[in-house]
Amino acid sequence: MKFIHLKCDSCGAELELDPEHLQAYCQFCGSKLLIDMDQLSELLVEKEKTKRVVESEQNATKREEIKYHYKEERSKRKHREEMTELGFIFGVPILSIIVLVAPVLLIILPILAIVYFVLKKKK
Repeated sequence: MKFIHLKCDSCGAELELDPEHLQAYCQFCGSKLLIDMDQLSELLVEKEKTKRVVESEQNATKREEIKYHYKEERSKRKHREEMTELGFIFGVPILSIIVLVAPVLLIILPILAIVYFVLKKKK
């Protein structure tokens, strides 16, 4: 932050004043000080430039955060799509085998159980 440089009219002390305050008093003698409006307007212009630079940097940071978030979401979406494709590639054949084998097992298992019990009774 820049300060306004003044010289006290009463005691001659060199002072630096904060441009946020339009009214000031000498810290040495207590006299009320008049602020040079030309100097104040230069400081206000400088302050506005600084404010714009800070806002520009904040906006750039926000843009970078949005880009990062977008890339992350795109990566997650791609991963989900790949997992879905793998599910179809491996899941459909396995499900087909189960569907084809299940009826055969439903016929064979009871026959095997009957054979087992018949053989067990003969012993």
